[in-house]
Amino acid sequence: MKKCISCQQEIDDGAVFCPLCGTKQDSEAAKQTFSITERSFCRILRPSFFGGLQINRDTMYGFMTGFLSLTREMTDGEVAAVNQAFDTLLNNASKEYNLGEKKPQYALDGEKRSQVESEKFRYNFVSDSIFHTMEQYYKSSGSIGVKHYGNVWLFSMLSALDGNYSDEKLMFFRRIKNLFPVTREQFLESIVPSNTCYNDAHSVLELFKLIPGMEKVKPETIHFKDYSGNITFKYDNGEETSTSIDKLKEQIVSDDFDFYELVEKKTKALCELEYEILQLESSEGKYADIADKIAELARKERELTDSLPGFVYQKF
Repeated sequence: MKKCISCQQEIDDGAVFCPLCGTKQDSEAAKQTFSITERSFCRILRPSFFGGLQINRDTMYGFMTGFLSLTREMTDGEVAAVNQAFDTLLNNASKEYNLGEKKPQYALDGEKRSQVESEKFRYNFVSDSIFHTMEQYYKSSGSIGVKHYGNVWLFSMLSALDGNYSDEKLMFFRRIKNLFPVTREQFLESIVPSNTCYNDAHSVLELFKLIPGMEKVKPETIHFKDYSGNITFKYDNGEETSTSIDKLKEQIVSDDFDFYELVEKKTKALCELEYEILQLESSEGKYADIADKIAELARKERELTDSLPGFVYQKF
């Protein structure tokens, strides 16, 4: 046991925050810190991610400004960087919108950044505010479902913008897991309902994404053979096979399945890649060599975010 650096009460040795007073405990060797930039935002997020989110823009803005202020207040420069990225990705991304529909304009309002009375309790105040909004939002809709998965992946993508999977982010995802638990059965039923044979093939594709070796199945090759849930599909190499949705579900071992574990692993990997990129961008050396390394790391980031279990990219 160790003593809290603030209230001096005994707490577990591995505690990041004091469970009694909420104070963050000292961490070992802090990583280099980077500001949020337009480049990092555009690398990690894509227009169709926002098309797939099932929350209104005001709620999304609140989640973004809150989460990006977990450890410190967003600077004016970072708000401007996000809005520049919005212009690049969304406000001028005509190919991502359905023809004939009015394009929404996206912009963060810097005046609505989370205000805290004490920096000492910033994490507590900001995270409480986010979770309260989520509880109210889900209460009005009756359940968490696929809407929740999109929100969690939004927080995951935002985590990587500065390349630092901080203690506050770790605590945030652990807390969200406790507040909004997702069982294997709930997850599979929400993305692949029992009557899937009547639904869009994209739902089945979400199940494929959870099974090792099945990530490269293309949605346009999925076909329902009959109304009993039997399907056929093709791999990238053109090989065709058939199976049932029930057999696909059996390939996900019940005891090992954990939605939040999937999120944590992908988030950590994304943060590590982006941290390497940010280090390269701030380093000295031959531009061509640095640019090639950044391009390769960005390609790996893209592959990581191509598949987000429980979430479907879509145009506006």
